Amino acid sequence: MILRRVHLSVRRRRNIWALTMIVGTGMVIYLTLNHFPCSELMPTSEEKIYQVTTPDAKKSSILKDIKDLPVEDGFSRAEYLRHACENSIHRSGNKKVRVSFDPHVNAVYCPLCKIASTFLTRMFRMMALNYRKIPNGTVNTPFDVPISDAHPSTDNLDLNKWTVGSKDASNSFRFMFVRSPFDMLFSAYVDKFVGPNPYFNRLSSAENNQCGYANYSFRQLLEYVIVTDKKKKSLDCHVAKWDACLPCEVNYTYIGKMETFKDDITSILSALGQFRSLDAMEAKSAKLHAYDAIQDSVSGPFEWRKDIEKCMSWPDALRRIWRKLQIRGVIGTKGFSIFGFEAESISRTDYINVLKKVSEESTANERRMMKQLSYIEAYRNIPDEILDSIKHVYRNEFNLFNFSNDSKVFRQLDQYSALGFFNFSNIDSDILMHNLH
Repeated sequence: MILRRVHLSVRRRRNIWALTMIVGTGMVIYLTLNHFPCSELMPTSEEKIYQVTTPDAKKSSILKDIKDLPVEDGFSRAEYLRHACENSIHRSGNKKVRVSFDPHVNAVYCPLCKIASTFLTRMFRMMALNYRKIPNGTVNTPFDVPISDAHPSTDNLDLNKWTVGSKDASNSFRFMFVRSPFDMLFSAYVDKFVGPNPYFNRLSSAENNQCGYANYSFRQLLEYVIVTDKKKKSLDCHVAKWDACLPCEVNYTYIGKMETFKDDITSILSALGQFRSLDAMEAKSAKLHAYDAIQDSVSGPFEWRKDIEKCMSWPDALRRIWRKLQIRGVIGTKGFSIFGFEAESISRTDYINVLKKVSEESTANERRMMKQLSYIEAYRNIPDEILDSIKHVYRNEFNLFNFSNDSKVFRQLDQYSALGFFNFSNIDSDILMHNLH
């Protein structure tokens, strides 16, 4: 009965969120959204839930609907993975995997860079703080945990004993998040190269060029991935394959996807009994996400200002932050409007407040359109041979997690003029959506 209430609670919340996706924004949005899984809010079955024990994991607790389980349900994804692994030789032989573990709710999470790892690490920190009943009161959401307090876990799940340290994890709720490799690569580029980040100069092929990151193109990032993989070297974690989570060795209970993040977080928080957090996030999740993205995007560059100014002016760095947030769908089409002495002297707090105001003045459809069109623009000029090589590099990720590797979608808007998302000299101008027609 408890599990049934959880499932019905998830369904009610999903239906509310699904209503927000009904309104279209014309032919361009129709074309893009109908090809991207991030726009698909899958319904939840109301069938009774029961428990299944699989032979590969000692006492593993797997939740599954009796019938009509939607393809995009996280429990059915885990089942799909188990079946895919039966026919796969993709086994690492490793017997330990780095995880976050909370013994009080009996949850195990395997973090992967660029796949909500910071948010989910903060979620585990939130649960730990609430269990300890911290003096300052309950931490209502993961957003209330400072990023600086979300330290990467050093715990390991031992697959021989099914323990984390001395704690039994054999019957734990084990989950991981994945996303389309195409999306992951684009997200890594926007986060680490559009937004100025001098610490990612290590990916530049130009040795001894401390400013290589400043003009690093998306195509260069894809070529780095291909060449590094061919040399059988380790990829940077932000574009790495998902071997670290041992997808065919760990019997995961739930597989979340970034494309259906809200639904999956609802399911996971419900399964872990975090209803207070769920209610707090539901009340203002969009605003919390936007403010958190702004805070994170601004704080790093202000800390790195001395290094950044070796490669670009500070006003240009602020412009790059602005464009990064446009591409991520956090702010709208309004152009950068801080100049001269104001740009040189603006404080981190004041710049955050400017961006919050710009975000609030934009519409949800406008932001969604920016996010989707910038994605298409990044891939539209990538040669087919590079895309084919990327498919080969991430072939296990596409296959094991049922992602489409169809790259034809990137050619669907060739008849439209590019809006210049990656032309960093035009950030002062408003983006004119009527140029699409």
